[in-house]
Amino acid sequence: MLLATINSGSIEHLLRSSTAPLILISGVGLVLMVVNARFIHLDGHLRALMANYIKAPHDTYLCSEIQIIRKRTTWVRNSMFALCSSIVSSSLLLITAIIQTLTSIDIVYLIVTFLIFSSTLVALSSIFLLIDVFISKRALDIELKALKFIE
Repeated sequence: MLLATINSGSIEHLLRSSTAPLILISGVGLVLMVVNARFIHLDGHLRALMANYIKAPHDTYLCSEIQIIRKRTTWVRNSMFALCSSIVSSSLLLITAIIQTLTSIDIVYLIVTFLIFSSTLVALSSIFLLIDVFISKRALDIELKALKFIE
């Protein structure tokens, strides 16, 4: 009975309102895949450093590198959490857009809230990744100092 009241205009509106959240979910999914690869790389590097640390527990260079990699994994993990939360928020946006179209309930403010929240989470994830880049630069400086390339 509910579907019988839907006309072609409301279906068109539903498809138009669904496009942005679906594109957002797809884009965030691709970024999440890249961030996950970054996390796996850092995790593998950290495990290798820990194996070396067991052999030489008093190596201050290894200690400082382990601490930096651990900080980086925390920021990348936070970025992944923000991206996953953005996907959930975008999915809720899509669901509320469908509910609004099917029931004619005016929940535009809720839809806009989900859109702003999703976009904010993507921006927050980018900030977390930027912090990771700065920490990575600091780790590179420590490594170059150890190799006597910079003072």
